[in-house]
Amino acid sequence: MIGLILSDLDGTLLRSDGKISQRNLDAIRDAMCHGCIFAIATGRYRSGCQRVLEMLGLEEKDICCAYDNGAHVVCRGESIYDGSISRSDMRDIVHFLRDEECTPALYIGKNWIVERKDSFFDSISAFYDGNGIIADFDDVLSNVDGSFSGPMKIAIRAVNEKMPGVYSRMMSKFPEYEYYLSNPTILEMNYIGKGKNNGLAILANHLGVDMKDTLAIGDYDNDAAMIRNAGVGVAMANASMAAKAAADFITLSNDEDGFAFAVEKFCLGGGAKRC
Repeated sequence: MIGLILSDLDGTLLRSDGKISQRNLDAIRDAMCHGCIFAIATGRYRSGCQRVLEMLGLEEKDICCAYDNGAHVVCRGESIYDGSISRSDMRDIVHFLRDEECTPALYIGKNWIVERKDSFFDSISAFYDGNGIIADFDDVLSNVDGSFSGPMKIAIRAVNEKMPGVYSRMMSKFPEYEYYLSNPTILEMNYIGKGKNNGLAILANHLGVDMKDTLAIGDYDNDAAMIRNAGVGVAMANASMAAKAAADFITLSNDEDGFAFAVEKFCLGGGAKRC
């Protein structure tokens, strides 16, 4: 019996327009009513999920979330794990990326920061409802314990044709990290073993749920490990090849209520069950 549902957000629970369908909302409510715990695993940082929680009708004290690709785990308002990137490593990574002519964005605590206003700034601003800061990264990283504090994450943008080379050189330069494409032009990184699969294991242990009783649902490369290691792993029809290869089951797309279809199949006996 499924006791914990861990779902990705973008491309999975959320439709392409960024909304949550009524069927998906009903599936979450019905699963929770029948004893399942619903949790989120996302590449988004903590503050970047507020709009999603509002759509779910929940506050952070009501839900468990593995933020930053699993590097920061918060359960019912309590931070239970922080495996985010260190300040010294972040400084080295930023300097390396400048030489690569990539565009990084730093996520520190409740802030996201870029060094200049460009199309990357605009896309993140639209995604997170603004709240971006333009600042020199060296100044920011010198003040992490002052004005800027909290778990740190980095996202790296490169044009399609440059990404494979950047990916390869990053792995060679910083082998202690694992790397994820969260879309074809955005590369994200965590310490090895600290991705969404780690978030799944931490939450299952914290909540007293056996791993065989977990359901993980996702759509991209950064979801593959948690899909593979969950009791039941589900990939969306719109998922990447890596996510689909890891899955036990491929559901409908995110625009066809694929999340709800999977929850109904594996948690609700094949159809909606109202409490």
